[in-house]
Amino acid sequence: MSYLPEALLNSIPYRLFIEDGEPFCNWLQLADKKFEEPFFDETIMQCRALPVNIKNRKCISSVNLLPDWSSAIANIKPAVFIFHLSRCGSTLVSQLFTLDDTNIVLSEVPFIDEILRLPYQKPDITEEQTTEWLEAAIQFYGQKRNEIQERLIIKTDCWHIFFYQQLRKIYPEVPFVFLYRQPDQILRSQQKRRGLQAVPDMIESSIFGIKQDEIQYADFDHYFSLVMEKIMAAALQLSELDNKTILVNYAEGILPIVERIASHASIPITSEIQTQMKLRISYHAKYPEQVYSEEKNNQSYPAMLAGCMALYQQLEEKRIAGL
Repeated sequence: MSYLPEALLNSIPYRLFIEDGEPFCNWLQLADKKFEEPFFDETIMQCRALPVNIKNRKCISSVNLLPDWSSAIANIKPAVFIFHLSRCGSTLVSQLFTLDDTNIVLSEVPFIDEILRLPYQKPDITEEQTTEWLEAAIQFYGQKRNEIQERLIIKTDCWHIFFYQQLRKIYPEVPFVFLYRQPDQILRSQQKRRGLQAVPDMIESSIFGIKQDEIQYADFDHYFSLVMEKIMAAALQLSELDNKTILVNYAEGILPIVERIASHASIPITSEIQTQMKLRISYHAKYPEQVYSEEKNNQSYPAMLAGCMALYQQLEEKRIAGL
């Protein structure tokens, strides 16, 4: 019979680390904290500041215990996975879904990323092991903490598209979404503030399928154009092989995007929540206190984006054909 230590009720594993060659994880108690920040690392910071986590001793366990412990908790299975190209509205989309208290929304959870990337950092760890740990971790993050929670919505990191087969093995019936945007618009956003995926070696380049001799370390724009090419090629393959996947373009508009995802994943949106969503889209996705204003730019795209633009057109043709 599975047994969950009482100290881990209403808790999540939030950090993975290796000690003496073995994987361990730190735990956080959640109290009544709702997952509503734009990114989950912000939620972790707020949870760490809770009195229950300041007062109690640090809780650590072997990652190998996760599968057995997770089977002892009531949890909600994912309703949808939202993959994306970055800087294409995925953060605001996930923020809109948090407005409904019946949704549990996970936005780029660091612990999920650490599990997926572990074999790239520790080659003796197998995909079979990480698949088992990943499913268990998602069960903890999707634990049913009150009576009104009904569904779990997961927005991945943009490089997690390369792990879609692993996720599909665990969740064969769960709808997938790939959200993208015109590549030159994304590049301009990255030039202002670069994400991890836009800087060489911050995320293992082998995850993207980028070879070491392809990287121009002095040219971040060139590197990120390669990253976008690889992500879009993977998304195109996913859309062709997986009939539970839909393509969604930022240009459709945020509310229509949310409605398409909700329809695809059978997520109800009440008129009250819809009204709240209309108000929320006036504000910045990552900084909810700031009114959002999108800059217009009619510049032509650089030659380095030719491959990206060709893949963008292929995605567009497939998306439009599927509408």
